[in-house]
Amino acid sequence: MQRINVLDEICEKEIALYGNKAKNLWLMKKNGINIPATLAVKCPAAWKMDVTKEEVCQEIENAVKKHFSISEELIVRSSFQKEDSQETSMAGVFESVRVKSYEQVMSASCQVLDSAGNDWRNMGIIVQPYIDCDFSGIMFSASPYDSGKDIVIEFADTSCSHLVKGDITPDLYVDNRGWIRENPGYVSESVIRDLTDAERRLRELLNANVDVEFCVSEGTIIFLQCRPMTTGKIKIPLDSVKNIEGIWILQEELSLPFTPLIRTLDPSGLLTERPHIIIENYVYFSSEFRLKSIDDEQWKDWDSISQHYMGIFQDLLDRKEKADIEMLESSVQIYRGAVESYMNVNWFIYRKTCYQELIDALKEKFENYQDVFFSVMHSIDTINTNKRKDFIKLLQNKGTSDFDEKKALFLKKYGAETSHPFYIMCKSLADYLDQIIDIIGEREINEEAGEPLYNSRDFDENICALIERYRKVVQRTEDDDYLLCLGSYVIRNLLQKIESKLNLQKDSIWFYEFHELKDLAEGKKVSSEVAELRRKSFESCKNYDMPLVIENGVGVYAGSESKSTLEGVTVSQGYTSGKVYVLKNPGDIFEIVNIPSGSIVYSNWISPVLSAYFFNIKGLIIPESSILSHGAILAREMHIPAVGGINYRFEDGMEIQLNATEGKVCISDKA
Repeated sequence: MQRINVLDEICEKEIALYGNKAKNLWLMKKNGINIPATLAVKCPAAWKMDVTKEEVCQEIENAVKKHFSISEELIVRSSFQKEDSQETSMAGVFESVRVKSYEQVMSASCQVLDSAGNDWRNMGIIVQPYIDCDFSGIMFSASPYDSGKDIVIEFADTSCSHLVKGDITPDLYVDNRGWIRENPGYVSESVIRDLTDAERRLRELLNANVDVEFCVSEGTIIFLQCRPMTTGKIKIPLDSVKNIEGIWILQEELSLPFTPLIRTLDPSGLLTERPHIIIENYVYFSSEFRLKSIDDEQWKDWDSISQHYMGIFQDLLDRKEKADIEMLESSVQIYRGAVESYMNVNWFIYRKTCYQELIDALKEKFENYQDVFFSVMHSIDTINTNKRKDFIKLLQNKGTSDFDEKKALFLKKYGAETSHPFYIMCKSLADYLDQIIDIIGEREINEEAGEPLYNSRDFDENICALIERYRKVVQRTEDDDYLLCLGSYVIRNLLQKIESKLNLQKDSIWFYEFHELKDLAEGKKVSSEVAELRRKSFESCKNYDMPLVIENGVGVYAGSESKSTLEGVTVSQGYTSGKVYVLKNPGDIFEIVNIPSGSIVYSNWISPVLSAYFFNIKGLIIPESSILSHGAILAREMHIPAVGGINYRFEDGMEIQLNATEGKVCISDKA
């Protein structure tokens, strides 16, 4: 299998191994967009396990000598796995290096790999001729500066690199408005027309607003790269909410869009039970809804409930008969029973009572009762702390003779985990463990250390009992999510088998409504075109900036007002400072494992089962203020400072000071 190829010769199933920049260029080339001749290098994670940086760079030099003339000036560019993606552009993070001779290629390639730090194995590389252009530019589908919706094009009568770096003031053209200052004279109307036509094609190809770099040489437009725009999401039209009465809430833990199938099948039963409205595939719940109280005392015996449903779900997985609609409906009813047991309001009241009684008891004995509380809450033996330890051990065994055996045991124990059980379509750990291991590669992982400042000798019998009771509450809070994951895994497997049985296109089943799926199973005709339109709508809505609350037709969004200090609540004590990383998709494990080391992470919600893969982060900021939120538990398990109750439009790279002990976030750089 070749590791370095001319872009034209790479097949569709392989292109993802070359990184996102190469993938986007490949897509452009296949659809007739004019790009430079491109040599693409697979991410070293897809090479042999023990490949060295020097071996990779030497092979790149050899390939360049074969494909490019000695007289050509070239540019060696990054193509990182998460670069130029829907979630993050990573613009300016990695190196691009011009070379004027074969002898400089190896050094330039090493420089690009080095710019990824410990993640160099996930860095693809592309090599292209350096184009001596007449002029260049950057084009945006919509204004990156304000809420304008017209195409914006920045031109410069020099190379594109000066525009990207901000070295010069561009000549600005806005579609439907014309030149913002005056026509600079070097850009013809035909070039503008061709660019705006290309923008519409590129936007359709990537199914998103686009950010495009181009140059013009001898009258020909050459597109250098294209990526989805990540400078702010699109606010939904006001018409979508203006006639809605009452108060409707986009819950933090259910803030992702639902596919048509999951919305209408409703495996969790949450939509059947709760008053809700659907806006652009997002579900808003009525503020008047209250969880049900189940009168019996069974909810207290979670071990028995868990063992009961674990046995049923495992039996469903082990069944060999063919999947059908009847088996699906039966499995959904069982899953709803597990969810109902978990969502009992008595359990949530009990959690709060345990916390309050422990805090009250500590207040009476200790002046610094909060310090004592956070100390005794460290290192609780939950399924996620155990998984984290087991995963680190697995990584340490990579390359040993019994690695495959240990990996199989790890998957048997944790393979059903998914980023969010109620969405069903989210992949499980069994689907991507090998990729995660490759992505993490040889990265050094800082294992959290820290001993509690207090132990049982410091407390009386009553406080010891309250501490033990509360630690069990925390343990159950984390462990019960894995039961829901297993039920979700059962239903997802059934749907995949039904999809195959009905000869549907892969992953298209999610975009049929449940009644349509039943019609298909009965041999009736159902439009696949409608399902495809729903898929496109679903992909587009991921880029929407949805209001957190809709109150009588008015959307309320996350705070963006200029503030230097934000006040929240302490969920894990400590102090740190550094750069913010905004987690765009908390359910995407690939984004999580690629968070830059040393970041302070801001996330709308934290998936408990994915918390085991947060490595080397310095701090955490979350909107939820509960001491028992999954984010709060994660922070205490990792011994990192965390503040809850903060809802703010942070931007990647913001410099902040996180004083979690006082529940404060100080913003020192809003640029």
